[in-house]
Amino acid sequence: MSTNHENPILHSEVHYFTSAEVDAEFQILIGKVGLTEDSQTVVLYLSDANTSFGGVMNILTALRWAGYVPPVLVVGIGYRVHDETETLAPRSRDLTPSTYEGETDWPSGGAPQFLRFIREELKPWVATTFDVDPDDDAFFGFSYGGLFGTYALLTQPDTFKRYGLVSPSLWFNAKSMFDLEAAYAASHDDLVAKVYFSVGGLETPEGKRIHRAWLPEDKRAAAEAEAAAEAERGNEVNMVEDMQRMVAVLKSRNYPNLTIDSEVLADEFHLTGGFALFSHSVRFLFDAPLRCN
Repeated sequence: MSTNHENPILHSEVHYFTSAEVDAEFQILIGKVGLTEDSQTVVLYLSDANTSFGGVMNILTALRWAGYVPPVLVVGIGYRVHDETETLAPRSRDLTPSTYEGETDWPSGGAPQFLRFIREELKPWVATTFDVDPDDDAFFGFSYGGLFGTYALLTQPDTFKRYGLVSPSLWFNAKSMFDLEAAYAASHDDLVAKVYFSVGGLETPEGKRIHRAWLPEDKRAAAEAEAAAEAERGNEVNMVEDMQRMVAVLKSRNYPNLTIDSEVLADEFHLTGGFALFSHSVRFLFDAPLRCN
């Protein structure tokens, strides 16, 4: 483990962690929001930290000023990269639960190893390095990160106490997460967690058509061709429908210790609603004001 404290984001640190479980290096971004010396701190584990850490820190700082969240230690999991596009391959490797049967050159299927990295390497390091509450933590993931969070919830739910899952890619590999959910339900009579699923209201085939119409002409043609090919293969993705289906089936299990809610945020596409839904997720997970009703 090496450390670099030269970070322009206030109250943050950068560490580099080589994982034996994944056989890869991770950049671990540590953010301290409202920490005090007289109380242990809740930990928020964050995937896709290269693109989300700064926004998450700003939102949590504002929520902490408002008194809506407790002191939080953010543990952002990212990669040593110079451009966000360089994260696409390793995040696909780490956040997907099975080998993808689609058309992509990205690696996939490393979620079991990534989960072991979090449970057996990262969390013990956090516990010995920082004064954190061993009985209270949370995970937040967007898109593939939401897929990974769903995988953790349905395989080893005790990994985290709270789950904020935004726009989870439940379409992945023929919607295999629904098979995993059924397998969990067949062998368990409880699921102990607090969970907030959310998605943008335009994460639908119609929303994608609206997005394509907005694109410049040269990019629009390629996007239309890709969409037509997806429709022909029967692979049109409706992330709103998938999320609502997962929430409905989890609620139908009547697990005594599962607290779950969800939201569809109107007028938001896949890449526009993430930070607003992060704020909503955290406020639900920590019992802060969220809705007027």
